[in-house]
Amino acid sequence: FDMAVQANKWFRLDGALSVGNWKNTNDPTATYKEYGNPDADTTLNVYAKDLKTGDAPQTQIALGGTFFPVKGLYLTLNWRHYADFYADWTVESRLDPDDRAQSWKVPAYSIWDLHIGYRLPMKSSTGIELFGHVYNLFDNLFIQDAVDNSQYNAYMGPNGQNSHGASAAEVFMGLPRMFNAGIKITIQ
Repeated sequence: FDMAVQANKWFRLDGALSVGNWKNTNDPTATYKEYGNPDADTTLNVYAKDLKTGDAPQTQIALGGTFFPVKGLYLTLNWRHYADFYADWTVESRLDPDDRAQSWKVPAYSIWDLHIGYRLPMKSSTGIELFGHVYNLFDNLFIQDAVDNSQYNAYMGPNGQNSHGASAAEVFMGLPRMFNAGIKITIQ
């Protein structure tokens, strides 16, 4: 769902919503081919039925308000929320028929961004716009991405088993507050 409403010349409201329930519908069979030995095909049974798709938030919400206080000036405040986000997993980590646990669900998080811009009033065909952005306005600490059963940073249980929990995930933190400013010149 995506919407934009501008009831007057001073304010515009934008919004978006995406809700999914992405999961695997069966346990597929895969064939692994070795490049160095084309006759050595290996058939793999992948136990993925009902596992959630990883590496993308299944719920995403965005709201933004833009104010136009004077001609050429805009101020925008955007809010984005991500939830139902499962750690990415690989086929190789799902070859055990007794391992049906979901990969780790990343904690939901929200981000606020602020944008400002001003188009200078000019009588020529050249346009000049000054702009600035503050990303992650409130400097939130959040996990932006995760990999289940990471070969580098996962903690395996006492029997070498993967718990598919937080300790079995390699995480990538989101960026801290960042600033950006610039000038845009348009020549027609």
